[in-house]
Amino acid sequence: MKNKDFFYDGLLIFLDYIERQLKKNSDYNFHPIIRAFMLAFEAVKKVKKGETAMGLSGENVGQGDDASYHIPFAVVMKNRGSSQEVLEIRDLQNGKTVPIDLLITIFRLQINLDKIEGDVVSPSQMAEVLTKVMPCLHFYALGNRWLEARDLLVKKMRDHSIALPPDQNLINGLSSIKLSTPWEEYPREVRALIGAHASELFDRRGGTIIISSPTNSRLHKVRVFEFALQIFNGNASQYMMHGSQNCVFCKFSDVKDSVLSIWDNFIVIADKYPLVENHILVISKNHIHALGDAPKEHLEELGEIISSLTKFYLYVGSKFIMFDPGTIGRSIHHAHIHFIPGDYLITPAFDSLEVKIKNIIGIEKIWEFYRDNGPYVLWGDGSSIQVGTVNTNKSNISFRSLISSQLLDSQLADYSKYKEEKLAESKKLKQRLIDNWKRFTDSSDKH
Repeated sequence: MKNKDFFYDGLLIFLDYIERQLKKNSDYNFHPIIRAFMLAFEAVKKVKKGETAMGLSGENVGQGDDASYHIPFAVVMKNRGSSQEVLEIRDLQNGKTVPIDLLITIFRLQINLDKIEGDVVSPSQMAEVLTKVMPCLHFYALGNRWLEARDLLVKKMRDHSIALPPDQNLINGLSSIKLSTPWEEYPREVRALIGAHASELFDRRGGTIIISSPTNSRLHKVRVFEFALQIFNGNASQYMMHGSQNCVFCKFSDVKDSVLSIWDNFIVIADKYPLVENHILVISKNHIHALGDAPKEHLEELGEIISSLTKFYLYVGSKFIMFDPGTIGRSIHHAHIHFIPGDYLITPAFDSLEVKIKNIIGIEKIWEFYRDNGPYVLWGDGSSIQVGTVNTNKSNISFRSLISSQLLDSQLADYSKYKEEKLAESKKLKQRLIDNWKRFTDSSDKH
């Protein structure tokens, strides 16, 4: 991919991984997209710079008995001289172009599925692997809660809160079951319908997906790949892929001159359009919508970052507030949290909105709050953190507007309308923060 050497290096590492697996086991199974990529990679090295080559997985790819191992895929690559670029991935059987981003997901799925012995996985194992590989979505195995989920669907139908799709197979399936019917005997489309309406039993966040296969069922590993492909090609892909290619925070080159420190799962940067001097942003490395979507271990690291920033603000002699707009009021749909010096009031913005305020202990608790309560907004001063449940139909909170009104500077509310003078001022403020941060880190190193 253009201007992404790390992507190319990752491809090389993965190819080496596959080759090592094949040496260990000649019957090693892997997805046909990987086969097509391997063949394209070998072919493109034989053509001249600027030329393209294609790899076809073929109709008899892989060693597995499952028919899905034989779905033909094509991968087109271009020789860039010092590296190779993936131009297109195509599902030849269904005539669809597969997002190039999916290649990384397929690689990660392959590696994580290889850690599970055998060719099949349980529904709970499938959910665990998918959650690990796609951190912006939340997967759960329905398991023994199928009765609860079934009764919830029945209630929704009686309340006329849902409308069934005009699918005759689904209608016939619903007609064929009784209250005494075991879950294993439910038609597949009925199980899927019940699972689709059961997400609130597990998680009230957006992007929750329920795997409704019976607990004792065993799913061929290739089905996990199929499931991922369906997600990318359906509505969930819009949530998952939203802005990832055009997202300013996903393009490291757009923020690299603002970086203060880099952690395992977050990047700390100077805000490009600071509201005040020492305005800091902490950005998730993963393209997730809100911090509540982040894994617990990532949030534990965020707690360490907050401790570090608390020391920085003590160094510059200021109190600070932090603000996470959660799932509302974002102009950039990539999880980030603001830190600004001062003692500004956040709660007045909630006076006309349906926001119910609660205290939480530790930033790592936000994912549990989001899971149990749904849309949220979070703020605090480091020592205490408050979070509010939000009615998304009525709520629209702009952090910039909130602070700019207290600073009596309406221009700060919308940086897209900044004139040259304001842009120059922003640049100076950002540089001052970078200088302050360097003095802070130098001081810390001495101690």
